Amino acid sequence: MTWDPQLIYLQPGQMVVARAPAYIKTVLGSCLAITMRSATGAIAAVSHCILPEPSPGELPTSAAERAKYVDMCIPLMLQRLREAGADCTALEVKVFGGADNLRARGSELPYHVGQRNLETALKILHASGLDPLVVEAGGSQGRVLVFYPGSGDAYLKQLPENADRQLTEFL
Repeated sequence: MTWDPQLIYLQPGQMVVARAPAYIKTVLGSCLAITMRSATGAIAAVSHCILPEPSPGELPTSAAERAKYVDMCIPLMLQRLREAGADCTALEVKVFGGADNLRARGSELPYHVGQRNLETALKILHASGLDPLVVEAGGSQGRVLVFYPGSGDAYLKQLPENADRQLTEFL
């Protein structure tokens, strides 16, 4: 028998529920990845949230729209895990990303999106009775995350300091 894991590349604003064998890869700057893994069922949800919450007056209705926002994605992840049969009373939660690497054009002042994403996640997780086992967030550098739902292992590679600036200049 061979182990042939499925690679899932998570784009910004997406959320996925996956079972082993699989691995989930995403690239984070100010965005936040949240992993929730059932300790008993080798099933996990992973999100790549872009912003802490929607703009005032904006009311995302579809799951795809809600997955973009930290405050709406965490309840969605819990719902999807329950629907997939996961025991949500015993979840391993990890939080990654949230770099403060976005700056207004022509300004040295950061938007602090990464910090706001992290603060929102920790508040919503705490209100949901979940305490992250790992929080690897903040700083000024982006990260590449590879997450394995079967084991809960997460591997991070920090991007060079100028990688985000080069990408911003390219866009």
